[in-house]
Amino acid sequence: MQMDRTDLNRVPRRAVLFFCAFLLLLGAARAQDTLPDPGQLLVLSVLQKVETENRIVGDHGPDSLADLPVGIRRQIGNFSYLIAIDSAVFLPEGAYFNAYMALQFPGAGRKICFAARRVMFNPRGVIGGPQARLMLVSDHTIDLFPGLKLRFPADGNNYVDWNCNGYEGVQLKGEFIFSREKLLPDSARTWEKEVKAVFQCYTQDLNDLLAEVSITPFCIRGLKDWSFSVSRAVVDMSSIKNAAGMQFPAGYSCTLPLWTGFYLEELNITLPRAISSSGTRSTVRAVKCLIDEAGFSGQIQVNGVVINGGADMDGWGFSVDALSAKWLCNRLQGGAFNGKIRIPLMDSAAQLNYSASLTYNESLKESDCRFLLSAGNDLSFQAMHSRVDVFPTSFIEVVKHQGKLKPKLVLNGRISFGDPSFRTGKLDVNELTMISEPPYLVRGVFAFTSSGSNTLHHYPLSIHSLSLIVDPQKPSIKADLSLNLSDDPVQPLSASVRVMVQMKHETETVTYPGDHPYSVQKVKWKFDKLRIGGISVNVQTGAFYLQGIAASFENDPEFGTGFRGALKFMVRDVLRDTASASCVFGNSGFRYWYADVHIPVTIPLGVSGFSIRSLSGGLCRNMRPEKTTPEQYIAALGLPPGPVTQRYLPDAQYPFGLKAGCTFHYTPSERAANGDVMLEVNFHSGGGISSVKLKGNVFMLATVAERAGKPATVKGQAQLLFDPVNRIIDAQFSVSIKAGDQVSGQGTAGLHIDPVHWYFMAGRPAAPSQVTLAGWATANTYFMVGNLLDPPLPVPSQVSTLVSNAGIMQQRDLQALGQGQGFVGGIRIGSSLYKETGWDFFTLYGGFQYGCGLDLMLTRLNPNLHCGSIAEPGMNGWMAQGQMYLHLQGVIGIKGHLQPDWCHADWCRGDFDITLLNGSLAMLLSARGPNPGYFHGHVACSYSILGIVNGSCSFDLEAGNNCTFTGP
Repeated sequence: MQMDRTDLNRVPRRAVLFFCAFLLLLGAARAQDTLPDPGQLLVLSVLQKVETENRIVGDHGPDSLADLPVGIRRQIGNFSYLIAIDSAVFLPEGAYFNAYMALQFPGAGRKICFAARRVMFNPRGVIGGPQARLMLVSDHTIDLFPGLKLRFPADGNNYVDWNCNGYEGVQLKGEFIFSREKLLPDSARTWEKEVKAVFQCYTQDLNDLLAEVSITPFCIRGLKDWSFSVSRAVVDMSSIKNAAGMQFPAGYSCTLPLWTGFYLEELNITLPRAISSSGTRSTVRAVKCLIDEAGFSGQIQVNGVVINGGADMDGWGFSVDALSAKWLCNRLQGGAFNGKIRIPLMDSAAQLNYSASLTYNESLKESDCRFLLSAGNDLSFQAMHSRVDVFPTSFIEVVKHQGKLKPKLVLNGRISFGDPSFRTGKLDVNELTMISEPPYLVRGVFAFTSSGSNTLHHYPLSIHSLSLIVDPQKPSIKADLSLNLSDDPVQPLSASVRVMVQMKHETETVTYPGDHPYSVQKVKWKFDKLRIGGISVNVQTGAFYLQGIAASFENDPEFGTGFRGALKFMVRDVLRDTASASCVFGNSGFRYWYADVHIPVTIPLGVSGFSIRSLSGGLCRNMRPEKTTPEQYIAALGLPPGPVTQRYLPDAQYPFGLKAGCTFHYTPSERAANGDVMLEVNFHSGGGISSVKLKGNVFMLATVAERAGKPATVKGQAQLLFDPVNRIIDAQFSVSIKAGDQVSGQGTAGLHIDPVHWYFMAGRPAAPSQVTLAGWATANTYFMVGNLLDPPLPVPSQVSTLVSNAGIMQQRDLQALGQGQGFVGGIRIGSSLYKETGWDFFTLYGGFQYGCGLDLMLTRLNPNLHCGSIAEPGMNGWMAQGQMYLHLQGVIGIKGHLQPDWCHADWCRGDFDITLLNGSLAMLLSARGPNPGYFHGHVACSYSILGIVNGSCSFDLEAGNNCTFTGP
């Protein structure tokens, strides 16, 4: 449609101006990707008309409103500020107009617009006060430089003061919004999406704007482990000057009058967790840092960041004594820190000096560090009882993993051990490697030479090898040594020994709370024990041979912890065979020990005439031997020497005692007597002997070698008990005799002594020793002495049925026997004989039985006794008296079977047995002698001939001098 000039004149000029301004602003807004709202367009259009048509007036008075809009310009410094007045109306209650202003914020591409509607005025001018303030027409967000926006809210806090003379000043309150491409909110402030700097100020000249700002805590993008919290900061938008005291970091390039940005006067920097106190993040103070279009720039240099080993390096405590770091244009340029590291294996007071550099790790997007050891470290390892002189070639490697430092220490130097029992000079050690996780000690190479003396339990030693035993629970330093046990240069005695310096640790899991909680294994190392793993001795000289080994053990399920050893030895011209010994000392909830020997040697037993030929057994306390019977101990005597004759097991209830098998022999003639017995000695709690027992076998008329191949002629068993507490000695013996088919026999013997009774018996009347001679006679014997003896047996019935015991004198002097002044012996011999001679129909036979015996007491006489005219009766003071008997029985007969041909009747056929002669003879005597000799007794006999002639006879016998003993 064609529009002529008249039509154009009809269009309101304000609308045309608004439309033109809109077109101009639309192009600028598109360049900034923002669109001004209608209120901003109105303000800008009015101001543009005033500027374009030069509608500027001096001050605002009634006459200036003749042709609106008009503007009031005021010059402040090098800049002018224009306020436009438009739309005046006159009403009965007063006159009003609208006012507009647009301010150019330094660095912004667009202006911020202010307006006031219905501003009251009078003929003298504008009525001032809050009703005249030009308020921000809408929320404004403007771009200052890449990465920074400025937002002004239309909340009544942003306005312009003016009067008739024009612009007076502006009140601004807004927030700078930093791009996430540069800064990120601190990780603890998860509700914030952007870093902001809030400010509020009142100024006349925006081109000289310096205002305090409050900046939210932030991190630098690409450096997530550092956090920054600003205490005091100034926004510098002035093109004239900078904030007072502002400094640029070294290496920062900028023309000072043109710089705009944020000057951080004071701020706190939160360090990465890796170099902070355990369980938190340490904070240091910084000053004079910057934030501008290039990002954050600044530097720090502080002391005493983390003290007393408060930082954690995967369980290794360390301090940060000094720290420096530098950032330029939002990037960590580098830094350094130093301090001391505590290694768990070392003494609590021993620390390593270190220095470390800070670098940026592009892949992790965080800072990284490299540690170096400082020279001059001399360390004490309490867990090893050792000291290390550290060489400069030692180093530490630290790897950062999931925000934590993982260390590895490699030491080169010289180590010396100072345990009270094990001391060495300085030994070279290479690559002694320690890490912060199991197995903790992973490598170490030790030299064999040393400077200084080496000792084990004060004995000189030579070191053959040193090595590290890698064990997560109990790592050790193992040493193979030669121990000099003798100072004799001619015949030295040395032993090979293995020593282990063993460590142990206590592990504690410590959890640190916070935004990113994590746990650390705290390890505390201690010296555990000095283990002597094994002592080996092997010595051969012209005089003796010695070989053995001793070793410690621990945590054995049966034996607990202790020490065991075994030894073989031979002394030439003394021990023809090798002797052996073993021992164990241990603790399994209670202390126990044993010592066991196997000695093939002859040991004389004083003046007894006997010697021990071999000894095998042991002494033990709280240990129970598996072998308990004499047969088991005697069987061990025949075994070759070994490390131990038997097995011992811990037993808290088993008493202290000795058990051993031994072979003995009669020294002048081994064939005369020898034997194998078990020796048992028990002790009471006070340490004295409570009992001694011997039980085993005795042999006679055969050597040890001979009885091994064939049965001995005389052998027996012996059992002896000695109880010193109750003062009792009790011994029992049993003997058997076998000499071909001619002689055999068996018997017992006993010895008993106690405070009341005593006796010795070799056979007893009721259980005599028995010997059979060639089958024709059997002798039963006994021998007794003491005050507790068996009475004599009655005479056999073959005697008592014929003769009477009447008139036989008393045979036992019990008082003399009880005082040890006599002894009793006895013997009974008996046998029988039967013979037959046969013909066609009959046999002649004869049978005989005989026996004799005596019970004899030999008494020591009182030397003051006399018998009639005999002044010194007996023989050398001894007198024998006793009882004897003799009996004899015999029978002769004929027997057969009759069966004559001529007789068929029963009376002349059948068996017959006719006794031709049957008789008995018995004698019983009592006797005493010699000097004087005397006996008396009885003899009796009976007979029968063919059962027809029967008879008997008896008579008394007496001879000698039956005097009476008299005396005091």
